Amino acid sequence: MAVLEHQLVWQDAPGGAMRVYVLEGGELRVGRSSRCDVVIIHPEVSRTHARLVWQGDTFWVEDLSSTNGTWVNGRRLPPHEPVALKPGDVIGLGPNVRLHYQVLGPGEAPSAEVPPEAAQELAEAAAEEAAELDEAHIWDGDDVAGSWIDEAVAASAEDEPPAAAEAEAAADVVAPAQAESAPPSAAPPPAVDESAEAPKAPAARATDAAADDAPAAKTPAPRPWRYLLTGCVVGGALLACGTTAFLWWVETNALWCDFFSWVPFLTCP
Repeated sequence: MAVLEHQLVWQDAPGGAMRVYVLEGGELRVGRSSRCDVVIIHPEVSRTHARLVWQGDTFWVEDLSSTNGTWVNGRRLPPHEPVALKPGDVIGLGPNVRLHYQVLGPGEAPSAEVPPEAAQELAEAAAEEAAELDEAHIWDGDDVAGSWIDEAVAASAEDEPPAAAEAEAAADVVAPAQAESAPPSAAPPPAVDESAEAPKAPAARATDAAADDAPAAKTPAPRPWRYLLTGCVVGGALLACGTTAFLWWVETNALWCDFFSWVPFLTCP
């Protein structure tokens, strides 16, 4: 019976070198820390991001409350709720890190291509994400799953019927002609919503999320020991000055025997 090999394949850039991680053992941790079993050096990956557990005949993936989340085929996993993996599934660690889960037999080579089933799930998840963002009126074209949504939009554009494409092209041709024939007019400048927030890049989103998770700065409480230390320093200085002045006055008036006759080494008449 052929021995199957379970792997994770990471390609950090399109056309770049692939890194293959062979999955061996009952439990593997994935993250940026060198203590993890699968080390992914990327700023969007948490130190201990996710966990892979062998159960039954496949691996299960579990998010460990990471900052940027763990995704399977475009759907974000709730923390600490494992999901079984299928060959060809795409695991996302944040918005831009993709790990391809593959089960290969002898002689089969790893690949970073997305299988058709996983691609369909990615497109469906991207469409659901876009619909939710559109309903919430927060779509800015740069969400956490923005790269996956762009792929779904590109795939839907390829599947567009020829008649619809020709109608859209005809509309694009008519629009410039009407714009040239229309008399020029001074159009008012578009209104700028000063309260609207400018779009942020995914890295900035990750930084904002980390800042939200950080505890709020607290106003330092007053420290009474500072006042006590200041009082001791001032009091010691006054005592030293007074003692020096008193000794100078005793020396000037030759009153050592009057004040210090009890000192053993002082000889008084």
